[in-house]
Amino acid sequence: FFIVFVALGLAAKAALAIKFIYPVLALIVAGLLYRYNLCAYVGFTWWIWILTPFLRRVVDYNLGYDSFNPIAITPYLVTLLTVFSFLRKLTVLSRKCLLSFSLILIGVWYSYFLGIIKNGLPSATFELLMWISPIFFSIYLITNWSQYPSLRYLIQKIFLWAVLIMGIYGIWQFISPFAWDTYWMRTVDMRSAGAPIAFKVRVFSTLNAFTPFAWVMMAGLLLLFSGQGFLCIFAAVVGYVAFLLSLVRSAWGAWFLGAFFIAVRTGGDLKRKSFTFFTALVLLCIFFMTFEPVQERLNKRFQTFISIREEVSFYIRVKSYLEFPSYVSVLGEGFGLRGVAAKLSGASGKTQKGFGFDSGLLHILFVLGLFGALFYLTGLAWLVFSAFSINRRQLDHFMIISQAIVLALLSILFFGRSLIAASGMAFWTFLGLLISARDYYAKKNG
Repeated sequence: FFIVFVALGLAAKAALAIKFIYPVLALIVAGLLYRYNLCAYVGFTWWIWILTPFLRRVVDYNLGYDSFNPIAITPYLVTLLTVFSFLRKLTVLSRKCLLSFSLILIGVWYSYFLGIIKNGLPSATFELLMWISPIFFSIYLITNWSQYPSLRYLIQKIFLWAVLIMGIYGIWQFISPFAWDTYWMRTVDMRSAGAPIAFKVRVFSTLNAFTPFAWVMMAGLLLLFSGQGFLCIFAAVVGYVAFLLSLVRSAWGAWFLGAFFIAVRTGGDLKRKSFTFFTALVLLCIFFMTFEPVQERLNKRFQTFISIREEVSFYIRVKSYLEFPSYVSVLGEGFGLRGVAAKLSGASGKTQKGFGFDSGLLHILFVLGLFGALFYLTGLAWLVFSAFSINRRQLDHFMIISQAIVLALLSILFFGRSLIAASGMAFWTFLGLLISARDYYAKKNG
């Protein structure tokens, strides 16, 4: 019914109805699935994250851009249903796991209340949703550790189709961008996304920007190492093409790190598959470099690795790290100071302090302050350590790939905010599944 409503609404050009009914209807469907079918709810939630930005662009194209479009908060509302699981199943969490999440949530809630005071309730609340919804989703997966085999199969299936769909859409977007995509690029002033014309777009596919798309796609491509069959190969081909056309170097580097981790930690078939995928990627790059429009884009981007010191973005990042001590404080600035959240209360002007940063790590220290970051980073480090200290004999192939994805997304933290919103969903999903798998095998073998 939900899919039919959206499809008919788009076909009938009832964009106004979709704009206001979509969030409510999605929440109702998610609530029913959450109550009666765990796997269906997890799958529905992930597809909402993947497809909602696309739907929002179509609606904005038909009605005019609205920075407060209610469709945008749909993924957060659907995901936050997992709060009820956290409240009902606290006793299911181990003491270490509960303490780790408690420390993380203390840091997040501290920054939220500080943000309300400094930046206003609307902007602080919107950024809170970006941070906290993936965390509760992770807790939901952990508290349902007994369903790990089903969740493992589900996530593999979701990302297989997600890579396929996002890859095909992304390639088409590069060759002949849709009207709603070009409208979006012009309206939100995506200057770094290239030009809104054929062969000039930095691919962002169904998501709202090229960076989160590349990070989520990176996770999906790594997960395909565990797949097999023609559909997996075809998904990988279109996925890697779109991934390359996003031109996001941090995602490329993270993929290499993740692929190297998988190759080192595994043996047999998976190691051979990792080598095959790596070889195929190199051949794919060489092949697509023969096409003039692609060659121009990729060649120019690859050249930046050689002349990295001459890159403006490199200079800005180095400058940010060097100047950061003069801007960090013990208390922090609170949520709602940057990005879309800042627009809700006009707080964006406060960011013009001479300090611009893309680093996710610096962003954590800036908004949470030394006080809040101490709690958040301590809890996060404890969780990650738990996920990577699992007995090697208890690791299945999916868990090794999940570790690689978590490691890859953590490495991106030095270049962007990879632990929140869409990419945060990927990070916290695979981290949650790792801990869920540990508990499942511990109970099964114990």
